[in-house]
Amino acid sequence: MQDIPLVSVILPNYNYARYLEARIKGILNQTYANIELILLDDKSSDNSVEIMQRYGQHPKVAAVIVNNENSGSPFRQWSKGISLARGKYIWIAEADDEAAPTFLSVCVQAMEQHPSAPVCYTSSRHIDSEGRVLANRHPSRQSAGYDIYNGMDFCRHNLYWRNYIENASGVVFRRDAYEQCKDERWIQMRSSGDWLFWFLMCRQGDVIRIHEPLNHFRLHEVSTTVTAKRNGNSFIEDAQILHIMEQTLPPLGIYRHYMRVGQLFRFIRKARLSPERQHEVEQGVESILGISPKVRPIEAVNRLLRWIPGTVTMKSDALPGTQ
Repeated sequence: MQDIPLVSVILPNYNYARYLEARIKGILNQTYANIELILLDDKSSDNSVEIMQRYGQHPKVAAVIVNNENSGSPFRQWSKGISLARGKYIWIAEADDEAAPTFLSVCVQAMEQHPSAPVCYTSSRHIDSEGRVLANRHPSRQSAGYDIYNGMDFCRHNLYWRNYIENASGVVFRRDAYEQCKDERWIQMRSSGDWLFWFLMCRQGDVIRIHEPLNHFRLHEVSTTVTAKRNGNSFIEDAQILHIMEQTLPPLGIYRHYMRVGQLFRFIRKARLSPERQHEVEQGVESILGISPKVRPIEAVNRLLRWIPGTVTMKSDALPGTQ
C-alpha cells in the first residue's frame, strides 16, 4: 500500500509557463520531502501543459489534471485540487510565486507543535515579474520565530479590516479543518474568494504567523484581482464577505460597522470607475450592507481625528505583530 504523504501541494496554473518549471523544481527541492504534488492546468494557451507533463512520472507527482475548458475562477481550481489531496496538510502553491527551500519544513514543524491551529502563514517578500524584490506594502518582522493568535480574535481584529493573508502561496492549512467548512460561496467568487476562505478556516482555531518571509509573492501589473478592481466587481464580493463576517462574529458595534463600510466606499471612490459604474457598485454595496455612501464622512472624520492628540478614534485594530 502506498504511503500517504503528510503534505499535499496543489499547483494551479493558467498561462504561467515562464515560471512553471522553476516553481515545480522549487517545490520538489523543498527540505521537507514527505509530499505529493498535484499539478492543475486551467486550459492554458501557452506551453504550460507540456512542462507539466514532463513531471508526470516523477514519484512525488500524484496527478496532472488539464481542464478541457477554462474554469473562470482560481477558486474552482483550489477546490478541485483539495478534493484530490490526501495529505494532513495542504499547500496551494500558485504557479507564479516562489518559496524559500525551508518554507514547508518551518510551517509543518509549527503546525505539528500546535494542533489547535488550522492555518499557518508566513511573511512574504514581494517580487516583480522578473523576480526583483519590491518594497513591501505591509512591512513585517524579518526574524525567526512565530506568533499564535486566537482565530476569532484574528478574524475580528484583522480579517474584518482587510485580507491579512494576502497570498495563498504563503499558507499551509489542515485538510480536516477545510472539510468542516460547509460554506462554499468562496468557490463561486472571482477575486475575493480567498479572503472568505481564510475567514472560514481561521475561525476554527488558532492562527500561526511565521515572522520570516519564506514566501515570495509575485505582483503583476495585470492580474485577476487588478482587473476586478478596475471594473468594480471585487467591491461587490467584498461587501458580501463583510456581511458574512458580521453575521458570524460576535457583535462588532455599530460604529465599527460604519467605519468599515465607510472605508469600503472610500476604496470604491478611489478606484476611478466611470460615474455610471461607481453608482452601480455603490448601489450594490448598499443593498448588501444596508448603509449608503453617506457614511463616508464618518470614516473620513475618524481618520482626521487620529492626528489630534487626546482624541479617541476607531482604528483598523490589527493584533500585535500582524502589520
